[in-house]
Amino acid sequence: MPTCSVELTTGRRLRPRSSGGDCSAASLSERRSEADSLLRACHEQQSKPLRTADWQPMIFAVLWLFIATVSAFDTYLTVRFHDSLIALELNPFARILLRMADWEPSLLVGMKFFGSVLVLGILTLLQDRSRRFGLPITAGVASFQLGLLAFLVL
Repeated sequence: MPTCSVELTTGRRLRPRSSGGDCSAASLSERRSEADSLLRACHEQQSKPLRTADWQPMIFAVLWLFIATVSAFDTYLTVRFHDSLIALELNPFARILLRMADWEPSLLVGMKFFGSVLVLGILTLLQDRSRRFGLPITAGVASFQLGLLAFLVL
């Protein structure tokens, strides 16, 4: 059911009077015209075409969740195949972390988690501060994550 955010602001309270309220024809006509104008305003608001700016928060949220999901999947694969990391891991920074921890994935998983939270937090702040840059940068990071996902799966 569509909702309308238009509010009726008449500046006066609609309280029943001690005599049971004002039911005069003039009062009913006035209230009817207020209700009609409210309905017109609501209809005009709902019939406006959607702009790109209306979709930006949803697009950002979908991209943000995609980035987080690919990061979680990558970390899952790290834990799942920890016995084979010495042969499978191609990232030089990840190999350094694994060598430092005697090829145990705990340090690498911790750094992946920290990096993901940091990047997602920065993207959220960037989107809040500057929508002009937030969405394109988030789309760029999501594109990189799509490439990583394709590399991991294919």
